[in-house]
Amino acid sequence: MAGPEMGTMTDDAPAQSREALAGGTWWIAPTPFAEDGSVDGDALEHAVRTAAGWGVDGVTVLGVMGEVT
Repeated sequence: MAGPEMGTMTDDAPAQSREALAGGTWWIAPTPFAEDGSVDGDALEHAVRTAAGWGVDGVTVLGVMGEVT
């Protein structure tokens, strides 16, 4: 049997997790790329730390902004 789809919460998930995903301000992180086309991990870390400094409740990653692949 297949597991739950990515991004879904199961009934057995901790209540705190369900509540945390229910609201707040979530920042959609861009995916920074290096000159060679690889993901620029240092730039991504800097961006996420900057967003955390703004007080966001969560960060969404991995291409939800429509990067062409």
